[in-house]
Amino acid sequence: MSQNRLCGTILPDRLIVVSDLHLGEGASPVRGRVSGEHFFHDREFASWLRRLKARGVRRGRRLELVLNGDAFDFLRVIRLPDTPRRVAGWRLLLRAAGVRCAPERLRAAARGRFSLRERTFGFGSDEPSSVWKLGVIAAAHPGVFGALAAWCRAGHSLVIVRGNHDPEWAWPGVRRALLALLVRAGAGGLEAGQVRFRSRVHRRANVHIEHGHEVDWLTRAERDFSDAEPARLRLPFGSLISRYVLNVLERRVPPRAPLPPSGRLVEALHQQPWRLLPAIVTNALRAIPFIGLSGWKPWFERLLEWWPARVSMTLSAALLAALPVAPLISGEVAGHSRAGVMAASLLGLGLPIAGFMTRQIASEIDREGLAVEVRRHARRVATRWRCPGSPRRYVVFGHTHRPETCEWARADRAVVYLNPGAWLPRIDAPDGGAVPRFVWLARRGGAYVRHRLLSLAAVAR
Repeated sequence: MSQNRLCGTILPDRLIVVSDLHLGEGASPVRGRVSGEHFFHDREFASWLRRLKARGVRRGRRLELVLNGDAFDFLRVIRLPDTPRRVAGWRLLLRAAGVRCAPERLRAAARGRFSLRERTFGFGSDEPSSVWKLGVIAAAHPGVFGALAAWCRAGHSLVIVRGNHDPEWAWPGVRRALLALLVRAGAGGLEAGQVRFRSRVHRRANVHIEHGHEVDWLTRAERDFSDAEPARLRLPFGSLISRYVLNVLERRVPPRAPLPPSGRLVEALHQQPWRLLPAIVTNALRAIPFIGLSGWKPWFERLLEWWPARVSMTLSAALLAALPVAPLISGEVAGHSRAGVMAASLLGLGLPIAGFMTRQIASEIDREGLAVEVRRHARRVATRWRCPGSPRRYVVFGHTHRPETCEWARADRAVVYLNPGAWLPRIDAPDGGAVPRFVWLARRGGAYVRHRLLSLAAVAR
């Protein structure tokens, strides 16, 4: 049996799951603007992983760490390789990952020549750009990468599940770049299959691990890549809005510890919504051409599924279509009547769009509603999942940023739902803080039988 098959089939003694780290570009300002960094637990993460590793080695246990989606926040990285030194580092990482990049692009970057879109929103989602973003994240969080490298050097395994903020793992070159960065950080010779990537689901015996962004059309992509050349990722509509609207707005809000940029933006919208309204409108209008027809397509499909919008827009379109032929049917039509009909038609087209956007924004702000939807999806997954041999099934999700655990029991089967939450400060937590948590699962025989939702302090004891 190959080493790759061996790492994939031997069950680890303990499963450790964390979610939504949102590692980004670092806390220092980017081109004079507030950084979009959301992760401020580098030392805590390294210390926590070091203690877990030492405990596993001391007790002779095989451990597996699962980064369950949104661990690396490619979406918020806007730093550019705008100096020859940064371009040289990018070129070395591209070479290590085996990714080709046009030489003229590297030369233009070394001279600081970028398009307006790149200067405003950062690189896109093509493979060389995604490798650059991963290098930025690694340079901003050397302690985290050093801890992951030490984890692998000790013989434990690492699994990375894709989320809606890190779909770049679809690129083979980005996966190879991570392996090169771990080796560079001191991981030594990685065994085949020791670091694995999952596009959606990771399963071990009676444990199902999934990020959870598939529950919402805003964060779910129909397929990975676009049909255009050069190939790019097909980002879901929510990711496009984050890149072209929210990223810019978050960097307008002055920093205030301990809240991350998204928390400060939500707080500012609650306290002074009208102050941000001009910036919201300006960025939304600017985003329309950048999102493109393929990006807007799922949004309009969802809009037309909403029956008030379908009725209103159908009637308005019919009125507009009938307006040119109205004089042939009923004689002369007064100018003010034509203007009134046209205004009513345009209003009938515009109001459903505004109502649908308001409805979607309200659903995104409603984190409790998202948590309920993810729990409902987890229960459906556990019901449909065929898992013979164990009366208890574990489903572990992320995405909601809320740590929780609950159990649904029947006569012949029990389902345990676990969510480690996010390593992010929250507005609704005391003093804006939140204790990072992780899911711990213990194996006995061929199934996992014990679980805990623990804080970092539990490992220190």
